[in-house]
Amino acid sequence: MPNKAYELLTEDETRSCDAISEEACKEVPGNFSWIVANGSLTKLAEQLISPKVTLPWLFDFLMVPQSLLGLIVPIRDAGSLLPQLAVAGFIRSRAKRKWFWVGAAIVQALAMFASIWALTWESPMLSGLWILFMLLVFSIASGVGSVSFKDVSAKVIPKGQRGQMLAARSWIGGILGLAAGAYLIFFVKDKSELLFTVLFGAAGFLWLGGAFTYSMVKEYSGAMEGGRTPIQSWKSGVAVFKRESNFRRFIYTRALLMALPLSIPFMVSVGRSVTDGAFSALGALIVATGLAQVVSSNIWGIQADKSAPRVMLISSLVAVGSVLYVVIFPYFPDSWQSVWTFAPALFTIGVAYSGAKISRKTYLMDIAPSSDRPTWVSMANTSMGIATLVAAGIGTLAALWDAQIQLVLYSVLILGGGMLSQRLSNNRTS
Repeated sequence: MPNKAYELLTEDETRSCDAISEEACKEVPGNFSWIVANGSLTKLAEQLISPKVTLPWLFDFLMVPQSLLGLIVPIRDAGSLLPQLAVAGFIRSRAKRKWFWVGAAIVQALAMFASIWALTWESPMLSGLWILFMLLVFSIASGVGSVSFKDVSAKVIPKGQRGQMLAARSWIGGILGLAAGAYLIFFVKDKSELLFTVLFGAAGFLWLGGAFTYSMVKEYSGAMEGGRTPIQSWKSGVAVFKRESNFRRFIYTRALLMALPLSIPFMVSVGRSVTDGAFSALGALIVATGLAQVVSSNIWGIQADKSAPRVMLISSLVAVGSVLYVVIFPYFPDSWQSVWTFAPALFTIGVAYSGAKISRKTYLMDIAPSSDRPTWVSMANTSMGIATLVAAGIGTLAALWDAQIQLVLYSVLILGGGMLSQRLSNNRTS
């Protein structure tokens, strides 16, 4: 069964095991299939409880103060990225690292279940604070899982197939998201506590399913030398940053491309204002996101295995086109302004985001040396955590002007990231 799934999801007729051990090579079909199954479940969970869509809607439903609304995305991103360098050395000191992801997924499931508790509280402020605290717990666990996932995946999936593996996780999760979104559109008419209870509960069980499927991955012991304390990890990460010019360029590129996901809430804001709330349906947003993943992820994955920097450039150009379309959308004739003319922008920005995400994950796994991959991954993600805090500050500038000016600023940053990506080396290390 795993062999059939593997052959169906990859385009390689002959299996090459570049950069992984011979014993791991024998387990590639099964591991590939289990990791894809794992991603399908967790990607759906991420769509059901999305910091960019679901949680803002929930805060509005609970009448949580606006001052807490702006903390959702920074807590989600910085919480998952900043602690990674601190745990990378400890993960490195263990011969098998998949159990860090399994443990992190169980914590994430518990955070989803615990969030349900706040739905019935009478104090909106306390409900919001509790959900934000659970989001922080969830995010820190996500950071631990991220270091483990990239290291384990690079140990058990050969180069040339990692992009396809990431893509399969994304597009299958997208199909499941389409089904969930369609159900919300056609069968759920009103927001209610029960709706959000079901969403949080379903996400929790999906994370438990993800923990089980990842536990089935057959991981062989890896090098344990290099296990460090957090301070040693930080010094090692800084040393890598100073020494590796291509790694520095990747960090700068990724930081600029962060403007892509940050632009999406502002695009939705413009769409709502010019279409009289036509995009206020949670299900419709989940469908748009899922459809973008389904139609693009496999293509992006195959192309990322060939040249991740090229995918970064193409994704940035698609994103800039989408953002600028939304900027000028309010100036179109009234007869042109409708859900159907706005929808392509939301869809294409989803396609671009999928490409940017798959390409930068593939590129990092490919350039990080196997002897010190956790340090590279955690340094990259910790740097992005710092950049997220800066981006949160940039986001507050929206209070000084309208969303369209903010989108123009983001489009410049996205284009800069795409241009800088072309200075990245395509040479892969082992």
